[in-house]
Amino acid sequence: MKKEKGNNESSLAVTQYTIDEIINNPILRNAFDTFPYVAAIYDKHYNILFLNKSGYEFTGFKRTEPLNRKCYEMIGRTSPCENCRRSIEQKEPSFEYKSYLDDSGNNIHLKSSFVYNSEGEIEYIIGYIRFFKYDKACFSEEYEPANLEVLIAERTDDLIAVNEELQAEVMERIHIENELRESQLTFNTLIETIPEIVYFKDSHGKNIVANKAFENFIGLEKKDIIGKTDRELFSDFLASSFQESDDEVMRTKKAVRTSADFIDPQGNKKFLETIKTPIIGDDGEIEGIVGLSRDITDQKISEDSLKISRNELEQTYDYIRNLMELTPIATVSLDAQQRITTVNQKAIDMLGYDLDELIGAPFIGLISKPEKFVQGSERSLVLEFVTKAGTSIVANVSQSLIDKEGMDEKTVVTLQALSDLRGIFVDPLQEESIEQESVHDDKYIDLEPGNVYFIDDVNTDETYRLFSNMVKSGAPGLCITRQNPARVRKTYGLLKTPFIWFTKNQTGDIPFIDSSELYKLQPTILNFIEKVDSGVVFLDGLEYLSLDNDIRSVIKAVEEVNDSVMDSNSSMIIHVNSLALDTKDFYLMTRWMKPIKCI
Repeated sequence: MKKEKGNNESSLAVTQYTIDEIINNPILRNAFDTFPYVAAIYDKHYNILFLNKSGYEFTGFKRTEPLNRKCYEMIGRTSPCENCRRSIEQKEPSFEYKSYLDDSGNNIHLKSSFVYNSEGEIEYIIGYIRFFKYDKACFSEEYEPANLEVLIAERTDDLIAVNEELQAEVMERIHIENELRESQLTFNTLIETIPEIVYFKDSHGKNIVANKAFENFIGLEKKDIIGKTDRELFSDFLASSFQESDDEVMRTKKAVRTSADFIDPQGNKKFLETIKTPIIGDDGEIEGIVGLSRDITDQKISEDSLKISRNELEQTYDYIRNLMELTPIATVSLDAQQRITTVNQKAIDMLGYDLDELIGAPFIGLISKPEKFVQGSERSLVLEFVTKAGTSIVANVSQSLIDKEGMDEKTVVTLQALSDLRGIFVDPLQEESIEQESVHDDKYIDLEPGNVYFIDDVNTDETYRLFSNMVKSGAPGLCITRQNPARVRKTYGLLKTPFIWFTKNQTGDIPFIDSSELYKLQPTILNFIEKVDSGVVFLDGLEYLSLDNDIRSVIKAVEEVNDSVMDSNSSMIIHVNSLALDTKDFYLMTRWMKPIKCI
Protein backbone atom coordinates (compact mmCIF):
# COMPACT_ATOMS: atom_id res chain seq x y z
CA MET A 1 0.00 0.00 0.00
CA LYS A 2 1.44 3.40 -0.97
CA LYS A 3 1.84 6.18 1.57
CA GLU A 4 3.14 9.68 0.70
CA LYS A 5 5.44 11.71 2.93
CA GLY A 6 5.40 15.49 3.13
CA ASN A 7 3.49 17.81 0.91
CA ASN A 8 5.42 17.11 -2.25
CA GLU A 9 3.54 14.78 -4.55
CA SER A 10 6.86 13.53 -6.03
CA SER A 11 7.95 11.89 -2.80
CA LEU A 12 8.54 8.16 -3.11
CA ALA A 13 6.06 5.81 -1.46
CA VAL A 14 6.68 3.39 1.37
CA THR A 15 7.90 0.10 -0.11
CA GLN A 16 8.10 -3.48 1.11
CA TYR A 17 11.54 -3.92 -0.50
CA THR A 18 14.77 -3.49 1.42
CA ILE A 19 17.82 -1.87 -0.11
CA ASP A 20 19.51 -5.28 -0.42
CA GLU A 21 16.53 -6.69 -2.31
CA ILE A 22 16.66 -3.81 -4.75
CA ILE A 23 20.34 -3.40 -5.44
CA ASN A 24 20.77 -7.17 -5.73
CA ASN A 25 17.81 -7.47 -8.07
CA PRO A 26 19.16 -8.05 -11.60
CA ILE A 27 16.09 -6.54 -13.28
CA LEU A 28 16.34 -3.30 -11.31
CA ARG A 29 20.13 -3.17 -11.59
CA ASN A 30 19.98 -3.57 -15.37
CA ALA A 31 17.28 -0.91 -15.59
CA PHE A 32 19.45 1.59 -13.70
CA ASP A 33 22.40 0.79 -15.95
CA THR A 34 20.39 1.83 -19.02
CA PHE A 35 19.91 5.36 -17.64
CA PRO A 36 22.05 7.91 -19.58
CA TYR A 37 22.72 9.80 -16.35
CA VAL A 38 24.02 9.02 -12.90
CA ALA A 39 21.69 7.13 -10.58
CA ALA A 40 22.80 6.61 -7.01
CA ILE A 41 21.25 5.16 -3.87
CA TYR A 42 22.50 6.33 -0.52
CA ASP A 43 21.36 6.38 3.09
CA LYS A 44 20.43 9.39 5.22
CA HIS A 45 24.05 9.62 6.37
CA TYR A 46 25.13 10.24 2.75
CA ASN A 47 26.84 6.81 2.42
CA ILE A 48 26.70 5.56 -1.18
CA LEU A 49 24.99 2.15 -1.32
CA PHE A 50 24.65 1.75 -5.08
CA LEU A 51 25.85 3.32 -8.34
CA ASN A 52 24.70 2.56 -11.84
CA LYS A 53 27.01 2.22 -14.83
CA SER A 54 26.99 5.97 -15.58
CA GLY A 55 27.79 6.63 -11.94
CA TYR A 56 30.89 4.49 -12.04
CA GLU A 57 32.01 6.10 -15.29
CA PHE A 58 31.47 9.60 -13.89
CA THR A 59 33.19 9.04 -10.53
CA GLY A 60 35.94 6.76 -11.77
CA PHE A 61 35.07 4.29 -8.99
CA LYS A 62 35.61 0.61 -9.71
CA ARG A 63 32.81 -1.94 -9.39
CA THR A 64 35.23 -4.45 -7.93
CA GLU A 65 36.10 -2.17 -5.01
CA PRO A 66 33.93 -1.27 -1.99
CA LEU A 67 32.27 2.13 -2.40
CA ASN A 68 33.01 3.55 1.09
CA ARG A 69 32.24 7.04 -0.25
CA LYS A 70 29.85 9.87 0.55
CA CYS A 71 27.43 11.04 -2.10
CA TYR A 72 28.74 14.63 -2.11
CA GLU A 73 32.25 13.37 -2.94
CA MET A 74 30.95 12.51 -6.42
CA ILE A 75 30.69 16.22 -7.24
CA GLY A 76 33.93 17.26 -5.60
CA ARG A 77 32.51 18.47 -2.29
CA THR A 78 33.85 17.78 1.18
CA SER A 79 30.53 18.31 2.95
CA PRO A 80 26.85 17.70 2.14
CA CYS A 81 25.02 20.09 -0.16
CA GLU A 82 22.87 22.51 1.81
CA ASN A 83 19.78 21.75 -0.25
CA CYS A 84 20.29 18.02 0.16
CA ARG A 85 20.80 18.32 3.91
CA ARG A 86 17.68 20.42 4.20
CA SER A 87 15.70 18.01 2.03
CA ILE A 88 16.73 15.07 4.20
CA GLU A 89 15.65 16.91 7.31
CA GLN A 90 12.35 17.95 5.74
CA LYS A 91 11.89 14.68 3.81
CA GLU A 92 11.22 16.43 0.50
CA PRO A 93 12.72 16.08 -2.98
CA SER A 94 15.61 18.47 -3.55
CA PHE A 95 16.92 20.39 -6.55
CA GLU A 96 20.25 22.11 -6.82
CA TYR A 97 21.85 23.83 -9.75
CA LYS A 98 25.49 24.73 -9.36
CA SER A 99 28.77 24.91 -11.24
CA TYR A 100 31.01 21.85 -11.17
CA LEU A 101 34.71 22.21 -11.98
CA ASP A 102 34.96 25.78 -13.20
CA ASP A 103 37.54 24.99 -15.87
CA SER A 104 35.19 22.63 -17.71
CA GLY A 105 32.08 24.73 -17.77
CA ASN A 106 29.94 21.77 -16.70
CA ASN A 107 26.79 22.28 -14.68
CA ILE A 108 24.89 19.59 -12.80
CA HIS A 109 21.27 19.11 -11.91
CA LEU A 110 20.40 16.95 -8.88
CA LYS A 111 17.11 15.36 -7.80
CA SER A 112 16.55 13.16 -4.78
CA SER A 113 13.61 10.89 -3.96
CA PHE A 114 13.02 9.26 -0.62
CA VAL A 115 11.88 5.75 0.35
CA TYR A 116 10.44 5.25 3.82
CA ASN A 117 10.07 2.19 6.02
CA SER A 118 6.89 1.16 7.83
CA GLU A 119 7.77 3.43 10.78
CA GLY A 120 7.95 6.47 8.51
CA GLU A 121 11.73 6.75 8.69
CA ILE A 122 13.92 7.19 5.64
CA GLU A 123 15.03 3.76 4.39
CA TYR A 124 17.19 5.06 1.54
CA ILE A 125 17.47 7.89 -0.99
CA ILE A 126 17.61 7.66 -4.77
CA GLY A 127 19.53 10.50 -6.39
CA TYR A 128 19.78 11.45 -10.07
CA ILE A 129 22.45 13.68 -11.57
CA ARG A 130 22.30 15.25 -15.05
CA PHE A 131 25.05 17.34 -16.69
CA PHE A 132 24.75 20.41 -18.90
CA LYS A 133 27.36 22.50 -20.63
CA TYR A 134 26.39 26.09 -21.26
CA ASP A 135 26.87 27.03 -24.90
CA LYS A 136 25.58 30.45 -26.02
CA ALA A 137 25.10 29.21 -29.58
CA CYS A 138 22.52 26.78 -28.30
CA PHE A 139 20.34 29.40 -26.71
CA SER A 140 18.46 32.44 -28.04
CA GLU A 141 18.91 35.80 -26.35
CA GLU A 142 15.91 35.28 -24.17
CA TYR A 143 17.69 32.29 -22.74
CA GLU A 144 21.06 33.81 -22.16
CA PRO A 145 22.76 33.14 -18.85
CA ALA A 146 20.39 35.47 -17.02
CA ASN A 147 17.55 33.12 -17.93
CA LEU A 148 19.59 29.94 -18.09
CA GLU A 149 18.31 28.77 -14.79
CA VAL A 150 14.73 29.05 -16.04
CA LEU A 151 15.59 27.02 -19.14
CA ILE A 152 17.28 24.35 -17.09
CA ALA A 153 14.34 24.23 -14.73
CA GLU A 154 11.96 23.70 -17.65
CA ARG A 155 14.11 20.99 -19.14
CA THR A 156 14.49 19.51 -15.71
CA ASP A 157 10.72 19.17 -15.37
CA ASP A 158 10.71 17.15 -18.58
CA LEU A 159 13.50 14.97 -17.30
CA ILE A 160 11.76 14.52 -13.97
CA ALA A 161 8.68 13.27 -15.80
CA VAL A 162 10.80 10.80 -17.76
CA ASN A 163 12.58 9.71 -14.60
CA GLU A 164 9.31 9.14 -12.84
CA GLU A 165 8.11 6.99 -15.73
CA LEU A 166 11.32 4.98 -15.57
CA GLN A 167 10.97 4.69 -11.82
CA ALA A 168 7.41 3.44 -12.24
CA GLU A 169 8.66 0.89 -14.77
CA VAL A 170 11.37 -0.27 -12.37
CA MET A 171 8.87 -0.66 -9.55
CA GLU A 172 6.56 -2.57 -11.88
CA ARG A 173 9.42 -4.93 -12.73
CA ILE A 174 10.10 -5.38 -9.03
CA HIS A 175 6.41 -6.12 -8.51
CA ILE A 176 6.47 -8.73 -11.27
CA GLU A 177 9.58 -10.36 -9.86
CA ASN A 178 8.01 -10.40 -6.42
CA GLU A 179 4.99 -12.16 -7.86
CA LEU A 180 7.30 -14.67 -9.51
CA ARG A 181 9.06 -15.17 -6.20
CA GLU A 182 5.74 -15.73 -4.47
CA SER A 183 4.69 -18.14 -7.21
CA GLN A 184 7.95 -20.07 -6.75
CA LEU A 185 7.37 -20.16 -2.99
CA THR A 186 3.82 -21.41 -3.54
CA PHE A 187 5.11 -24.06 -5.94
CA ASN A 188 7.82 -25.22 -3.52
CA THR A 189 5.35 -25.32 -0.64
CA LEU A 190 2.92 -27.31 -2.73
CA ILE A 191 5.32 -30.08 -3.80
CA GLU A 192 6.87 -30.30 -0.32
CA THR A 193 3.48 -30.89 1.31
CA ILE A 194 2.40 -33.52 -1.22
CA PRO A 195 2.80 -36.95 0.43
CA GLU A 196 3.60 -38.56 -2.93
CA ILE A 197 7.08 -38.60 -4.44
CA VAL A 198 7.50 -35.67 -6.85
CA TYR A 199 10.51 -35.03 -9.09
CA PHE A 200 11.52 -33.24 -12.28
CA LYS A 201 14.16 -34.51 -14.68
CA ASP A 202 15.81 -32.67 -17.54
CA SER A 203 16.08 -34.13 -21.03
CA HIS A 204 19.27 -35.95 -20.00
CA GLY A 205 17.57 -37.77 -17.12
CA LYS A 206 19.15 -35.69 -14.35
CA ASN A 207 16.97 -34.82 -11.36
CA ILE A 208 16.52 -31.05 -11.07
CA VAL A 209 13.66 -30.95 -8.51
CA ALA A 210 12.87 -33.41 -5.72
CA ASN A 211 10.49 -33.09 -2.79
CA LYS A 212 10.77 -34.32 0.79
CA ALA A 213 8.92 -37.55 0.02
CA PHE A 214 11.58 -38.34 -2.60
CA GLU A 215 14.32 -37.77 0.01
CA ASN A 216 12.58 -40.14 2.43
CA PHE A 217 12.07 -42.75 -0.29
CA ILE A 218 15.70 -42.87 -1.37
CA GLY A 219 17.25 -42.08 2.01
CA LEU A 220 19.33 -39.16 0.72
CA GLU A 221 19.25 -35.39 1.18
CA LYS A 222 18.20 -33.14 -1.67
CA LYS A 223 21.75 -31.93 -2.26
CA ASP A 224 22.77 -35.53 -2.94
CA ILE A 225 19.89 -36.08 -5.38
CA ILE A 226 19.90 -32.96 -7.57
CA GLY A 227 22.04 -33.40 -10.68
CA LYS A 228 22.11 -37.20 -10.40
CA THR A 229 20.57 -39.75 -12.78
CA ASP A 230 18.66 -42.86 -11.72
CA ARG A 231 21.73 -44.97 -12.49
CA GLU A 232 23.63 -43.02 -9.83
CA LEU A 233 20.85 -43.27 -7.24
CA PHE A 234 19.27 -46.73 -7.55
CA SER A 235 20.23 -50.35 -8.01
CA ASP A 236 20.66 -51.59 -11.57
CA PHE A 237 17.30 -53.37 -11.42
CA LEU A 238 15.31 -50.29 -10.37
CA ALA A 239 17.29 -47.89 -12.57
CA SER A 240 16.59 -50.04 -15.64
CA SER A 241 12.89 -50.12 -14.82
CA PHE A 242 12.74 -46.33 -14.40
CA GLN A 243 14.78 -45.74 -17.57
CA GLU A 244 12.42 -47.89 -19.61
CA SER A 245 9.40 -45.73 -18.71
CA ASP A 246 11.43 -42.53 -19.23
CA ASP A 247 12.31 -43.67 -22.74
CA GLU A 248 8.64 -44.32 -23.49
CA VAL A 249 7.68 -40.79 -22.40
CA MET A 250 10.48 -39.25 -24.50
CA ARG A 251 9.51 -41.36 -27.53
CA THR A 252 5.72 -40.88 -27.42
CA LYS A 253 5.59 -37.40 -25.83
CA LYS A 254 2.67 -38.70 -23.80
CA ALA A 255 2.06 -39.39 -20.12
CA VAL A 256 2.83 -42.92 -18.94
CA ARG A 257 1.50 -44.79 -15.90
CA THR A 258 3.60 -47.67 -14.57
CA SER A 259 3.74 -49.90 -11.51
CA ALA A 260 6.67 -51.87 -10.21
CA ASP A 261 7.58 -54.00 -7.24
CA PHE A 262 10.99 -53.92 -5.60
CA ILE A 263 12.83 -54.88 -2.44
CA ASP A 264 13.69 -51.96 -0.16
CA PRO A 265 16.96 -51.81 1.86
CA GLN A 266 15.19 -53.42 4.83
CA GLY A 267 14.28 -56.45 2.74
CA ASN A 268 10.57 -55.56 2.45
CA LYS A 269 8.70 -56.00 -0.80
CA LYS A 270 7.19 -52.69 -1.98
CA PHE A 271 4.84 -51.70 -4.80
CA LEU A 272 5.19 -48.31 -6.49
CA GLU A 273 2.82 -46.65 -8.94
CA THR A 274 4.25 -43.82 -11.07
CA ILE A 275 2.79 -41.29 -13.51
CA LYS A 276 5.32 -39.59 -15.77
CA THR A 277 4.38 -36.59 -17.93
CA PRO A 278 6.55 -34.87 -20.58
CA ILE A 279 7.46 -31.18 -20.27
CA ILE A 280 7.19 -29.84 -23.82
CA GLY A 281 8.78 -26.50 -24.82
CA ASP A 282 7.52 -23.87 -27.26
CA ASP A 283 9.46 -25.57 -30.05
CA GLY A 284 7.57 -28.82 -29.48
CA GLU A 285 10.61 -30.64 -28.10
CA ILE A 286 10.65 -32.38 -24.72
CA GLU A 287 12.60 -30.39 -22.14
CA GLY A 288 12.16 -32.87 -19.34
CA ILE A 289 9.86 -35.17 -17.38
CA VAL A 290 7.78 -34.58 -14.27
CA GLY A 291 7.07 -37.69 -12.23
CA LEU A 292 4.70 -38.48 -9.38
CA SER A 293 5.05 -41.80 -7.55
CA ARG A 294 3.14 -43.26 -4.65
CA ASP A 295 3.57 -46.30 -2.46
CA ILE A 296 0.65 -48.67 -3.15
CA THR A 297 1.95 -51.53 -1.03
CA ASP A 298 -0.96 -51.41 1.40
CA GLN A 299 -3.44 -51.20 -1.46
CA LYS A 300 -1.77 -54.15 -3.16
CA ILE A 301 -1.88 -56.19 0.03
CA SER A 302 -5.57 -55.37 0.37
CA GLU A 303 -6.24 -56.36 -3.23
CA ASP A 304 -4.52 -59.69 -2.61
CA SER A 305 -6.87 -60.31 0.35
CA LEU A 306 -4.20 -60.50 2.99
CA LYS A 307 -5.61 -62.66 5.81
CA ILE A 308 -3.12 -61.97 8.57
CA SER A 309 -2.54 -58.65 10.26
CA ARG A 310 0.22 -56.33 9.12
CA ASN A 311 1.79 -56.57 12.56
CA GLU A 312 2.00 -60.36 12.40
CA LEU A 313 3.51 -60.15 8.93
CA GLU A 314 6.19 -57.73 10.09
CA GLN A 315 6.94 -59.96 13.09
CA THR A 316 7.40 -62.92 10.76
CA TYR A 317 9.77 -60.96 8.54
CA ASP A 318 11.67 -59.77 11.61
CA TYR A 319 11.94 -63.35 12.84
CA ILE A 320 13.38 -64.49 9.51
CA ARG A 321 15.90 -61.64 9.43
CA ASN A 322 16.96 -62.21 13.05
CA LEU A 323 17.28 -65.94 12.50
CA MET A 324 19.46 -65.37 9.45
CA GLU A 325 21.72 -62.97 11.32
CA LEU A 326 22.16 -65.43 14.17
CA THR A 327 23.16 -68.34 11.98
CA PRO A 328 26.90 -68.60 11.30
CA ILE A 329 26.19 -70.02 7.82
CA ALA A 330 25.91 -67.82 4.73
CA THR A 331 22.16 -67.41 4.21
CA VAL A 332 19.90 -65.52 1.78
CA SER A 333 16.13 -65.42 1.30
CA LEU A 334 14.46 -65.28 -2.13
CA ASP A 335 11.05 -64.15 -3.32
CA ALA A 336 8.98 -66.06 -5.87
CA GLN A 337 10.96 -64.43 -8.71
CA GLN A 338 14.26 -65.68 -7.21
CA ARG A 339 15.31 -62.16 -6.23
CA ILE A 340 17.30 -61.75 -3.05
CA THR A 341 15.17 -60.14 -0.31
CA THR A 342 17.39 -60.69 2.73
CA VAL A 343 21.05 -61.57 3.16
CA ASN A 344 23.15 -62.04 6.27
CA GLN A 345 26.67 -60.78 6.91
CA LYS A 346 28.22 -64.21 6.39
CA ALA A 347 26.84 -64.32 2.82
CA ILE A 348 28.02 -60.75 2.17
CA ASP A 349 31.53 -61.70 3.27
CA MET A 350 31.47 -64.89 1.26
CA LEU A 351 30.31 -63.33 -2.03
CA GLY A 352 32.18 -60.03 -1.67
CA TYR A 353 29.25 -57.78 -2.68
CA ASP A 354 27.82 -54.84 -0.74
CA LEU A 355 24.37 -55.20 0.79
CA ASP A 356 22.68 -52.81 -1.66
CA GLU A 357 24.22 -54.73 -4.58
CA LEU A 358 22.64 -58.00 -3.43
CA ILE A 359 19.18 -56.83 -2.33
CA GLY A 360 16.81 -57.16 -5.28
CA ALA A 361 19.40 -58.89 -7.47
CA PRO A 362 18.53 -62.24 -9.14
CA PHE A 363 20.06 -65.10 -7.13
CA ILE A 364 20.82 -67.20 -10.21
CA GLY A 365 23.01 -64.34 -11.48
CA LEU A 366 25.54 -65.37 -8.83
CA ILE A 367 25.71 -68.98 -10.03
CA SER A 368 28.07 -70.02 -12.83
CA LYS A 369 25.57 -72.65 -14.06
CA PRO A 370 22.17 -71.25 -13.06
CA GLU A 371 20.22 -74.04 -14.76
CA LYS A 372 21.30 -76.38 -11.94
CA PHE A 373 19.40 -74.39 -9.32
CA VAL A 374 15.76 -75.38 -8.83
CA GLN A 375 13.95 -73.17 -6.35
CA GLY A 376 12.11 -75.09 -3.63
CA SER A 377 14.05 -78.32 -4.10
CA GLU A 378 14.37 -80.32 -0.88
CA ARG A 379 17.63 -81.92 -1.96
CA SER A 380 20.99 -80.35 -1.19
CA LEU A 381 23.29 -79.78 -4.13
CA VAL A 382 26.74 -78.42 -4.84
CA LEU A 383 26.91 -75.23 -6.93
CA GLU A 384 29.70 -72.96 -8.09
CA PHE A 385 29.28 -69.24 -7.23
CA VAL A 386 31.15 -66.31 -8.75
CA THR A 387 32.20 -63.58 -6.30
CA LYS A 388 32.38 -59.87 -7.04
CA ALA A 389 36.15 -60.26 -7.42
CA GLY A 390 35.56 -62.87 -10.13
CA THR A 391 36.77 -65.84 -8.09
CA SER A 392 34.82 -69.09 -7.76
CA ILE A 393 33.43 -70.60 -4.56
CA VAL A 394 32.00 -74.12 -4.53
CA ALA A 395 29.31 -74.45 -1.90
CA ASN A 396 26.77 -76.92 -0.60
CA VAL A 397 23.30 -75.37 -1.09
CA SER A 398 20.22 -76.25 0.98
CA GLN A 399 16.74 -74.69 0.77
CA SER A 400 13.81 -74.23 3.15
CA LEU A 401 10.42 -72.94 1.98
CA ILE A 402 8.47 -70.45 4.10
CA ASP A 403 4.86 -70.46 2.95
CA LYS A 404 2.78 -68.67 5.55
CA GLU A 405 -0.79 -67.63 4.74
CA GLY A 406 -0.97 -63.99 3.65
CA MET A 407 2.79 -63.69 3.40
CA ASP A 408 4.87 -63.56 0.26
CA GLU A 409 6.40 -66.97 -0.34
CA LYS A 410 10.06 -66.97 0.57
CA THR A 411 12.83 -69.49 0.11
CA VAL A 412 15.67 -69.48 2.64
CA VAL A 413 18.91 -70.70 1.04
CA THR A 414 22.04 -71.63 3.00
CA LEU A 415 25.47 -71.72 1.37
CA GLN A 416 28.28 -73.74 2.94
CA ALA A 417 31.58 -73.32 1.13
CA LEU A 418 33.16 -76.73 0.79
CA SER A 419 36.51 -75.19 1.65
CA ASP A 420 35.13 -74.46 5.14
CA LEU A 421 34.53 -78.15 5.71
CA ARG A 422 38.06 -79.35 5.04
CA GLY A 423 39.73 -81.24 7.86
CA ILE A 424 36.55 -82.62 9.49
CA PHE A 425 35.74 -85.53 7.20
CA VAL A 426 36.77 -88.63 9.13
CA ASP A 427 37.08 -92.29 8.23
CA PRO A 428 35.03 -94.54 10.51
CA LEU A 429 37.24 -97.15 12.16
CA GLN A 430 35.80 -99.76 14.48
CA GLU A 431 37.27 -100.84 17.79
CA GLU A 432 37.97 -104.50 18.33
CA SER A 433 34.73 -106.14 19.41
CA ILE A 434 34.37 -107.72 22.86
CA GLU A 435 31.67 -109.97 24.25
CA GLN A 436 28.74 -108.02 25.69
CA GLU A 437 28.84 -109.91 29.01
CA SER A 438 32.42 -108.76 29.57
CA VAL A 439 31.66 -105.06 29.01
CA HIS A 440 33.14 -103.01 31.85
CA ASP A 441 30.61 -102.46 34.67
CA ASP A 442 27.79 -103.48 32.32
CA LYS A 443 27.62 -99.84 31.09
CA TYR A 444 25.60 -100.52 27.96
CA ILE A 445 22.22 -99.58 26.51
CA ASP A 446 20.50 -100.38 23.23
CA LEU A 447 19.77 -97.15 21.35
CA GLU A 448 17.00 -96.87 18.78
CA PRO A 449 18.29 -95.86 15.34
CA GLY A 450 17.33 -92.38 14.19
CA ASN A 451 17.19 -90.89 17.70
CA VAL A 452 19.24 -88.38 19.68
CA TYR A 453 19.63 -89.04 23.41
CA PHE A 454 20.88 -86.78 26.17
CA ILE A 455 22.42 -87.41 29.56
CA ASP A 456 22.06 -84.57 32.06
CA ASP A 457 24.91 -84.80 34.53
CA VAL A 458 27.81 -82.80 35.89
CA ASN A 459 30.19 -85.77 35.71
CA THR A 460 31.03 -87.02 32.21
CA ASP A 461 32.83 -90.24 33.20
CA GLU A 462 29.73 -92.45 33.11
CA THR A 463 28.78 -91.15 29.68
CA TYR A 464 32.26 -91.82 28.26
CA ARG A 465 32.16 -95.38 29.65
CA LEU A 466 28.77 -95.93 28.04
CA PHE A 467 30.04 -94.73 24.65
CA SER A 468 33.25 -96.76 25.01
CA ASN A 469 31.37 -99.98 25.70
CA MET A 470 29.02 -99.40 22.76
CA VAL A 471 31.81 -98.98 20.21
CA LYS A 472 33.66 -101.93 21.70
CA SER A 473 30.47 -103.92 21.16
CA GLY A 474 30.75 -103.38 17.41
CA ALA A 475 29.03 -100.02 16.76
CA PRO A 476 31.08 -97.59 14.60
CA GLY A 477 31.60 -94.48 16.71
CA LEU A 478 32.58 -90.81 16.41
CA CYS A 479 33.55 -88.78 19.48
CA ILE A 480 33.30 -84.97 19.43
CA THR A 481 34.74 -83.66 22.66
CA ARG A 482 36.06 -80.62 24.47
CA GLN A 483 38.51 -82.83 26.37
CA ASN A 484 41.97 -83.76 25.07
CA PRO A 485 41.43 -86.71 22.67
CA ALA A 486 44.74 -88.34 23.61
CA ARG A 487 43.74 -88.53 27.28
CA VAL A 488 40.25 -89.82 26.45
CA ARG A 489 41.73 -92.56 24.24
CA LYS A 490 44.09 -93.65 26.99
CA THR A 491 41.49 -93.51 29.78
CA TYR A 492 38.75 -95.42 27.96
CA GLY A 493 40.83 -97.57 25.62
CA LEU A 494 39.51 -96.01 22.41
CA LEU A 495 42.35 -96.75 20.05
CA LYS A 496 40.68 -96.52 16.62
CA THR A 497 37.55 -94.43 17.12
CA PRO A 498 37.85 -91.09 15.26
CA PHE A 499 37.82 -87.92 17.38
CA ILE A 500 36.90 -84.28 16.63
CA TRP A 501 38.33 -81.83 19.15
CA PHE A 502 36.51 -78.64 20.23
CA THR A 503 39.51 -76.30 20.44
CA LYS A 504 40.99 -73.11 19.05
CA ASN A 505 44.50 -74.58 18.85
CA GLN A 506 45.11 -77.24 16.23
CA THR A 507 47.48 -79.93 17.51
CA GLY A 508 49.06 -82.50 15.24
CA ASP A 509 46.72 -84.30 12.88
CA ILE A 510 43.67 -84.26 15.14
CA PRO A 511 40.65 -82.75 13.33
CA PHE A 512 39.22 -79.83 15.28
CA ILE A 513 36.31 -77.37 15.32
CA ASP A 514 36.85 -73.84 16.61
CA SER A 515 34.04 -72.39 18.76
CA SER A 516 33.43 -69.85 15.99
CA GLU A 517 32.93 -72.65 13.42
CA LEU A 518 29.55 -73.84 14.62
CA TYR A 519 28.45 -74.37 11.03
CA LYS A 520 30.90 -77.30 10.71
CA LEU A 521 29.12 -79.42 13.30
CA GLN A 522 26.22 -80.75 11.23
CA PRO A 523 28.22 -81.53 8.04
CA THR A 524 30.80 -83.41 10.10
CA ILE A 525 28.19 -85.62 11.75
CA LEU A 526 26.25 -86.07 8.51
CA ASN A 527 29.40 -87.18 6.69
CA PHE A 528 30.07 -89.82 9.37
CA ILE A 529 26.58 -91.31 9.63
CA GLU A 530 26.29 -91.53 5.84
CA LYS A 531 29.37 -93.77 5.79
CA VAL A 532 28.41 -96.19 8.57
CA ASP A 533 25.67 -98.63 9.43
CA SER A 534 24.11 -98.35 12.89
CA GLY A 535 26.77 -95.99 14.16
CA VAL A 536 26.79 -93.91 17.32
CA VAL A 537 27.98 -90.30 17.75
CA PHE A 538 28.95 -88.93 21.17
CA LEU A 539 29.10 -85.15 21.71
CA ASP A 540 30.51 -83.56 24.85
CA GLY A 541 31.13 -79.82 25.26
CA LEU A 542 28.12 -77.91 23.91
CA GLU A 543 28.81 -75.17 26.45
CA TYR A 544 32.10 -74.45 24.65
CA LEU A 545 30.24 -73.55 21.46
CA SER A 546 28.39 -70.74 23.24
CA LEU A 547 31.67 -68.82 23.67
CA ASP A 548 31.45 -67.33 20.17
CA ASN A 549 27.80 -68.02 19.38
CA ASP A 550 24.39 -66.97 20.63
CA ILE A 551 22.76 -69.83 22.56
CA ARG A 552 19.90 -69.83 20.05
CA SER A 553 22.43 -70.43 17.28
CA VAL A 554 23.78 -73.41 19.22
CA ILE A 555 20.24 -74.73 19.64
CA LYS A 556 19.63 -74.32 15.91
CA ALA A 557 22.84 -76.22 15.13
CA VAL A 558 21.68 -79.07 17.43
CA GLU A 559 18.33 -79.06 15.60
CA GLU A 560 20.16 -79.47 12.27
CA VAL A 561 22.14 -82.38 13.71
CA ASN A 562 18.91 -83.92 15.01
CA ASP A 563 17.39 -83.70 11.50
CA SER A 564 20.38 -85.53 10.03
CA VAL A 565 20.32 -88.29 12.67
CA MET A 566 16.56 -88.85 12.38
CA ASP A 567 17.01 -89.54 8.67
CA SER A 568 19.61 -92.26 9.34
CA ASN A 569 19.94 -95.65 11.07
CA SER A 570 22.50 -94.26 13.51
CA SER A 571 21.97 -92.71 16.93
CA MET A 572 23.60 -89.99 18.98
CA ILE A 573 24.33 -89.25 22.65
CA ILE A 574 24.80 -85.68 23.88
CA HIS A 575 26.17 -85.00 27.34
CA VAL A 576 24.70 -81.76 28.68
CA ASN A 577 24.70 -80.02 32.05
CA SER A 578 21.34 -78.35 32.65
CA LEU A 579 22.90 -76.22 35.40
CA ALA A 580 24.92 -74.38 32.74
CA LEU A 581 21.85 -73.41 30.73
CA ASP A 582 18.76 -71.32 31.21
CA THR A 583 15.71 -73.51 31.88
CA LYS A 584 13.95 -72.39 28.69
CA ASP A 585 17.09 -72.90 26.58
CA PHE A 586 17.63 -76.35 28.08
CA TYR A 587 14.06 -77.30 27.18
CA LEU A 588 14.40 -75.99 23.62
CA MET A 589 17.65 -77.88 23.14
CA THR A 590 16.40 -81.24 24.42
CA ARG A 591 12.71 -81.22 23.43
CA TRP A 592 13.27 -83.66 20.53
CA MET A 593 15.75 -85.83 22.43
CA LYS A 594 15.20 -88.83 24.68
CA PRO A 595 16.71 -88.82 28.19
CA ILE A 596 18.79 -91.83 29.26
CA LYS A 597 20.71 -92.87 32.32
CA CYS A 598 23.63 -95.26 32.53
CA ILE A 599 22.62 -98.69 33.88
